[in-house]
Amino acid sequence: MKLSPNTVNILKNFATIQPNLIVNAGSTIKTLAESKSIQAEAQVTETFDKAFGIYDLNEFLTVYNLLEDPEVTFFDDHLTLTSGNSKMTYRFAETKNLTSPTKSIKLDEGDVTVNLAENQVASIRSAAAALGHGIVGFIGDGKKIKIVVHDPSGSNANKLEIDLEQSTDQTFELNCQVAEIKVLPGDYEVILSKKLLSKWVNKNTVVYYIALDTKSSFN
Repeated sequence: MKLSPNTVNILKNFATIQPNLIVNAGSTIKTLAESKSIQAEAQVTETFDKAFGIYDLNEFLTVYNLLEDPEVTFFDDHLTLTSGNSKMTYRFAETKNLTSPTKSIKLDEGDVTVNLAENQVASIRSAAAALGHGIVGFIGDGKKIKIVVHDPSGSNANKLEIDLEQSTDQTFELNCQVAEIKVLPGDYEVILSKKLLSKWVNKNTVVYYIALDTKSSFN
């Protein structure tokens, strides 16, 4: 088996959420942050025959990148990476010592749904870093929806506002920690629930469930 570039990118992204990983049999890969504030799942093109655990995902990716487009072969307690005359052996970790989602999350319909372009997601991160704010708010004023990177406790603080050009008859402020938005680059459909949960759906078959901040309101 060879891992597709898309699968490698997903693994790199998942390593930012949780340093270890359990891959179950099948074609779905899931991960869960230690804080349980982020859960992600992706459909990949590869099909894995059995479950295995990786203790340090960043280490595995570093080893993987030592070889050029390696062939991956799975055994009971390890895998091998082979490229040309080179072969690397990588041992699996005990899955009981690793963190993994134990249940699926369902959020097909929320209270608010918005669409974010890739450049808007990038702007949220850039503005948060530049302004020193850690909160992005999805705000509805009864007429339209906007995104605000701001300090909710400081009305006079600098902020970034993005008009999403979406109308609404609802009034709400659903806030999310920018640090929790550990998503791959791309366009997203974001489903927001007043139960303080959001679902970020990437067209690249990756879905993220991200907890919303308790300083949120929905009228």
